[in-house]
Amino acid sequence: MKKKIIWSAVILLVTVPLLFFSVLFGLNWIKMQNPDYYYNTHWCYNRLMYINAGKEQYKVAKDLTNGVSVLWSDISPYVRTSDIYCLNEGTYTLGRIGESPACSLHGVYTNWKYNKK
Repeated sequence: MKKKIIWSAVILLVTVPLLFFSVLFGLNWIKMQNPDYYYNTHWCYNRLMYINAGKEQYKVAKDLTNGVSVLWSDISPYVRTSDIYCLNEGTYTLGRIGESPACSLHGVYTNWKYNKK
């Protein structure tokens, strides 16, 4: 009886993590099968990075403090590229000075990290 309990525990401790990681790998495998997902996501985050850099340059140029509202027309001279749009037709939100810009589909740009909403 004691051996059965020990073997059951061993089998449980081995199979549960294997099952968990196989499901996790399977979900990532589905994402990897769609290269446009990664391309579009990275495109969007790069554009958010340009927006964030433009806001910071505007802040320095105009000597502004955090919390000041900005418009596209304010930061457009400071944005590196003119093609600021999400390939998946998401909507960009500038946010105030000191806040991170965001995409309605891909999330918020924060310190080179990709944070999904």
